[in-house]
Amino acid sequence: MSELDWSYRVADIRTVQAFRREADGDECARMSALIGNAECLSITAEYSIKPVDSGRYEVHGRLRARLEQTCGVTLEPMWQEIDEPIEIVFEAGARASDAGDLAIDPLGDDPPEPIVNGRLEIGRLVAETVASAADPFPRSAEAELDQSEAGGDDTIAEKANNPFAVLRQLSTKPDHNDD
Repeated sequence: MSELDWSYRVADIRTVQAFRREADGDECARMSALIGNAECLSITAEYSIKPVDSGRYEVHGRLRARLEQTCGVTLEPMWQEIDEPIEIVFEAGARASDAGDLAIDPLGDDPPEPIVNGRLEIGRLVAETVASAADPFPRSAEAELDQSEAGGDDTIAEKANNPFAVLRQLSTKPDHNDD
């Protein structure tokens, strides 16, 4: 079971159909566990499923999510808004991709998603999109690091054991080349 159990039987999709889904409390809790460093407050997805030809379906729409995270600098709560397009193609006979299975062109179109047990698993792909869009190192826009505490002050550059101290000395010595 995916964190978002939003799947559709292909036998039920004969014409273009529009959907609006919202994650319930249990689904948000499962998404929070998947993401790890954020509490999922909400996920909403609006999309249409269009049968293109026998065994091929296109999904187009938009997903929006709101996450609560902790700023890594101030430890204050902060919020991340996710707003991503949904562009998925499902195809009968497509295989789930394994890293070693096929070469993927990073600039090309995504390979089609497989139809699993006669179902389009849109929830799994929405969950993956939200999880990958979540900021792994949240930091609020107002947060500033104190450089002296973080080791970024200029006194370190002056220490003799610093490998760049020798270069600094060479650059300040007068040139005595009499050629």
